[in-house]
Amino acid sequence: MTKEEYVNKIEQEKINIDKLGIVIGRTSIIPFTTGCYKDGEVWKIYKTGERQNVVVVKEGSENEIFETMYRLTKGMLKQLDY
Repeated sequence: MTKEEYVNKIEQEKINIDKLGIVIGRTSIIPFTTGCYKDGEVWKIYKTGERQNVVVVKEGSENEIFETMYRLTKGMLKQLDY
């Protein structure tokens, strides 16, 4: 799945990623944020901890990263009972 496909799916499903603490395309130092960004030709998924430490948890192609981000998004929704 590409970034565009991910964004379209999220919009179609009316998921508010801001409320879930998900950031796309840049890093964030806001605690308990999950996100992804492009570094050169590689996409990276990261998590920001309580003390604003950013930890990369996965690297891969655009398709790999956005498939994973979609699963993470759906998992977060399930945890919050949306």
